[in-house]
Amino acid sequence: MPSAKPDKSEVQALLKSRGISFGDLPKSIYADLHRVCEHVAGKGHIDQAGAETISQFLSENPAVASVYPNNVLHELASGAAPPASWSSDVEHDLLHVIFNIYFGYGSDKELDSDHTGPRPPRDLSRAISDSSFRSPAVAVALGSTYFDSVSVPSGITGKLVGFTGKFAFGTREDCFNEARRLGAVPSDPTPHLDILFVGQEFEGLGVVSAKLDSALYYRRMYGNLKILRERDWLAAVKCG
Repeated sequence: MPSAKPDKSEVQALLKSRGISFGDLPKSIYADLHRVCEHVAGKGHIDQAGAETISQFLSENPAVASVYPNNVLHELASGAAPPASWSSDVEHDLLHVIFNIYFGYGSDKELDSDHTGPRPPRDLSRAISDSSFRSPAVAVALGSTYFDSVSVPSGITGKLVGFTGKFAFGTREDCFNEARRLGAVPSDPTPHLDILFVGQEFEGLGVVSAKLDSALYYRRMYGNLKILRERDWLAAVKCG
C-alpha cells in the first residue's frame, strides 16, 4: 500500500495564511550568530570573554540556540565561559568549531555559486574529519546526532510537519491524520517546513532517507527547520 502523501493545497493555504507564497525563501537565522562569531574569533583567536559573548548571545536567542549545531556551540561556549574552565585546549576546540563549521564553506560548491551573505554551518562530517579536537568529547558531541534541542514538549498547531522512517505511533497516514487533528499540516521537506520528525529506527544511523537529506540541506541554508526525534512527536501528541 503506497504511503500517504501530503496535500499540497493544505500546504499552500497555510503559507498563504502566513502572508508568503511557496516560492518565497525564509530569512536565514545564521546572520547575527555569524557576525558574533566573526567579531570574537575573526582574527584567528578567541578568549574567555569571547566565549562568554557567544554564550550570552545564544542564551538570549533560544530559537537560534536550539538549532543543531548551534546547540552544541552553545554548550561548548557556556562551559568555557567561567574563567576557571579556560585553557589553550578549550580555545583550540572552540576555534575549530567556529572556523570549520561556521566559516569552513570552501567545499560547498552550491554555496560558492548561489549563496550570498553569511554562510550557514557546513556538513559536520567534513568539519570533524578536517583535524582533531583536543577534547574527544567535542567531536563526539558534534558527530553523534543531527537533532535539534527542545526544552519542553510544545504544540504543533499552525506548523508544517514532515515524517521520515517508521513510527511506533502508526502508519504515515496515522501520523498525518493526528498532525491535522493537532492543527498542523503535513508536508514534504521544503524551505518552509517547520519540523521533520524522524522515526526511532533511523536514530544513530546517519542520513538514511531522501527526506532527511533534504531537511538537513534546508536547515543548513536557513536554520528555521527543526529535526526532532520520534519521542518529540509523541510529546507533541500528548501535549495536544
